Amino acid sequence: MRSAALLLLTLSAAFPARADSNPMQPGTWEFTRSGGMAANLIGRFCITAADIADSLSPVNGFLSREEKNGCADWKVEWHGERALYSGSCHIGGKPAQVSGRIVAASTTYSDTQNVKKEGDTATSPILDIINGLRLGPCAN
Repeated sequence: MRSAALLLLTLSAAFPARADSNPMQPGTWEFTRSGGMAANLIGRFCITAADIADSLSPVNGFLSREEKNGCADWKVEWHGERALYSGSCHIGGKPAQVSGRIVAASTTYSDTQNVKKEGDTATSPILDIINGLRLGPCAN
């Protein structure tokens, strides 16, 4: 029994736990933004496996790569179909604290984002919500 426990401990050290990752599937996705009264179409995009794996991709916190490059400590942590993200960024020339949560599956995506820019008195009570739906494979 003792040797079995030692073997299990050795194997768990040899194969560290893998972090969860974004469960979205590559394909054509349509994204909308809401945060007020009406939803606005953002557009349709071909999302690749590389986009899904890239923490700087908009599907891992809906900011552009350029905006995320202005973040000192951008991080995304996936746990199953849910993720939390945050960073200290510069958006529109102002320092900003960005945070949000993503709920995603192979064909759906929802990102609730909160941006507090320096000088804002309080976080906006209306959050920016990005929703996505996989429409099918990307066109060639």
